[in-house]
Amino acid sequence: MRVFRTKHVGRAKGYALLLQKAFSSYNFGECSPEEMRQVDQVLALLPNRDERYLRERFGLSDGNIRSQRRAALLVGVRSKQQAAHLEERAINELRHPSRRRKLVFLFPPPPPPVRITPQIPTQSSPAEKVLIGDVGFSSRAYNALTGQGLRTLGDIAAITEKELRRIPGIGKKSLTEILEVLKEHGLAPCGE
Repeated sequence: MRVFRTKHVGRAKGYALLLQKAFSSYNFGECSPEEMRQVDQVLALLPNRDERYLRERFGLSDGNIRSQRRAALLVGVRSKQQAAHLEERAINELRHPSRRRKLVFLFPPPPPPVRITPQIPTQSSPAEKVLIGDVGFSSRAYNALTGQGLRTLGDIAAITEKELRRIPGIGKKSLTEILEVLKEHGLAPCGE
């Protein structure tokens, strides 16, 4: 029995899995003629068997998406292990930078990171200069606030309550805790 092993591990394997997911979730029936032409050009660069497999597997030839096993049978591969190896090899062939650039439309752009920049208040009170580490926030609230670059109570007071809620890691309890601490020091979120 022949055991197939991949040479690529780590980031390269991650890209291959991402490419496989993008291929399987992308609706090629709704893509523009330019995008379809790019896919055809990239697939034409692959070995014949790999090209035929990808066309059958992801419905590029007739619009019917097939299982890994069914697509492998159509190109003459019988065992499950060989079918898995064939798909892995075909997807890995697409990793080459010259091919990858042509397939960039398959990947949606990542969402922009949420970064909150506190507004600088015009008047400064002593309470605004208190470091959040000195107040005694819970570790969840402290980590979420410092992760957004908020270091003092003045920084927290400079943003709105809505922006506070959008910070990752801030839930109902943490928000209540933050608002209570601000109130104890005579501060409130911006816009309230």
